[in-house]
Amino acid sequence: MQLDLRDRIVEPSYWPVVMGVLNVTPDSFSDGGRFVESDDAVTAALRMIADGAAIVDVGPESTRPGSSSVSVDEQISRAIPVIERIAAESNVLISIDTTKAEVARRALAAGAAIVNDISGLRFDAQMPAVCRDSQAGVVCLHMRGNPQTMQDDPQYHDVVEEIGSYFGERLESLEKCGIERDRVVLDPGVGFGKTAWHNVEILSAIRRFRSLGRPVLIGHSQKRFLGEILNRDVDERTSGTIGIAVALAGTVREQAPGILAAHVRELGGQGAATIMGFGFKAPPTSAAYVNGASMHVLDFEPMWSPPNHQLSITLPVALALAEAKRLPGREVMASMVKGIEIAGWVLEASGLYDPKLLRHHPPGLVGPLAAAVVASHLLHLDAGQLRNALGIAASRAGSVLANIGTMTKSLHCGLAASLGLDAALLAARGMTGNVDVFETPRGYVETFFDEFEHSDLLRFGPPFRVIQPGFAIKMYPSQFATHFVITAALNLCRRIADPQRIEAVRLTTPVMPYIDRPCPATGLEGKFSWQFTTACALLDGEVTLTSFTDSRRFRPDMERLLGRIVLDMRDDIPGRLDRMRVEVAVTLTGGEVLSAGCDGPPGAWGAPPIPEADHRRKVRDCLATCLETAEVKQVIDLAGETDELESTGIGELMGILANPRTYDTRH
Repeated sequence: MQLDLRDRIVEPSYWPVVMGVLNVTPDSFSDGGRFVESDDAVTAALRMIADGAAIVDVGPESTRPGSSSVSVDEQISRAIPVIERIAAESNVLISIDTTKAEVARRALAAGAAIVNDISGLRFDAQMPAVCRDSQAGVVCLHMRGNPQTMQDDPQYHDVVEEIGSYFGERLESLEKCGIERDRVVLDPGVGFGKTAWHNVEILSAIRRFRSLGRPVLIGHSQKRFLGEILNRDVDERTSGTIGIAVALAGTVREQAPGILAAHVRELGGQGAATIMGFGFKAPPTSAAYVNGASMHVLDFEPMWSPPNHQLSITLPVALALAEAKRLPGREVMASMVKGIEIAGWVLEASGLYDPKLLRHHPPGLVGPLAAAVVASHLLHLDAGQLRNALGIAASRAGSVLANIGTMTKSLHCGLAASLGLDAALLAARGMTGNVDVFETPRGYVETFFDEFEHSDLLRFGPPFRVIQPGFAIKMYPSQFATHFVITAALNLCRRIADPQRIEAVRLTTPVMPYIDRPCPATGLEGKFSWQFTTACALLDGEVTLTSFTDSRRFRPDMERLLGRIVLDMRDDIPGRLDRMRVEVAVTLTGGEVLSAGCDGPPGAWGAPPIPEADHRRKVRDCLATCLETAEVKQVIDLAGETDELESTGIGELMGILANPRTYDTRH
């Protein structure tokens, strides 16, 4: 998705980028009057650049709702000296926010490269010619009416569909004026003729706009809809801005939770359980659906043996029911122990330790059963009702491995949690299923497994599987087998002063074809690639959430190194996560070969445990993406004493996890 800007080209490897907004006006809604002096404006711009802004947008006219037009001469006097100085002191891309052709022409001559026109080049008949002749980039924004009228009862049949149609028409019109599509950025106009909920829908649909083949600009910072959601004044909306910015970064990589939250909210229903991070309540089945997907989408939750994601299929159910029914924390813990137990013993009975034997992604295979057990405990179902719940849940089992590496993978956990909970709720109302679903011909076992030791299911009980064999704590947000090559590669990285000296890399691993992805198509897919995770560790000396962005995937150094990695998957190496080993060998310029192996990454079964300080750091870092420091401490304290929480304790915890940075939990 290349963007041509006069004499500069922005390549796909640079997305996403941050635009810093510099309003040189006395009346802008958030920073009016702060940068009317040129020295103050330039200082602010340089600070933005130092903080990571790739574009500085200079605005000489406020476009807040109800604002009045500013003359051409006044806009020029405000903007041009600032643009000239920014251009002289940096190489940053500069855009001019104006609807006036003469202002744009003067700004482009002063050093700007982009025209950011809220009218989509419609208000001034000369604007298309100025942009065409200068070869400037163009930001085409969607707006109903003008700043004076745009917030007068904005209504849409389908806001996303209507904006998409507008963009299609504008792209064709601009091409007829001689402005190529490669020079256009699309801005759906958050806050320009939209209600707060319209803006939320837009944020959830960014990928649909990107399907038009052009970069998408989102200008959400501190806008009125955040104030409506947060119930805070403009000076107090920064936290909401940060929360939305983090969510937007996720939509470029992993958009599933946002799509799912919007979907569930539209379905409606009585809100009794919190959707974490999205600030609203929904029926418990819907909350389990979204929260289960959110817990799994980063592939950062604990790993179990045999391989599964027990936490993401049991905890969402326990939290949803405990909050809705005001149950104490000890019931949450007891229900999860039971759910983890049944999931573990079903997989143990099947012998599915080696990932290459799997035909289904385990959360979808056993998750509905585990979730039904969790819910049955919390709903106080008797033995007969529990058997019916399992019979119902068995008809909801299964998940396609081909969806690993896509957003749908996270739905395997969310759906398992939701469908298992729903099965228990139906059983509580008298719905029946096959009460012998494990043993019966064409039942659960016969449908999904080639081998199955039924007697293993009778081993339910102490020492519970939550303790023995327990779980492995992930320190890298990727498929667990890749942690072996990451660990070995990080060991080598410390011995390689310059990664550019790497001439070749050889990986020796067990046979796991589904993570043999030499050229992952996205950063998300890179989570399931031996090659990409190895390259991240060797090049960056770390593997973090930002390692799996599309921009990191397509940087030149990554492209170069991926082409030099050879994978040797061998049948004689066990594929079991608790028995496997990998070797990473790196050949450097001059012929020197360095190698390292790993038979257990940090936190794995049999490996040294993760230091408590490191584990807490991971927890704090994850929570800090959405919560303030004091709230992070509250969550850690409450979660650490879950078994002692009274009937209101889970509700208190979920109230914090609703993400008050972004949403007012009273609504």
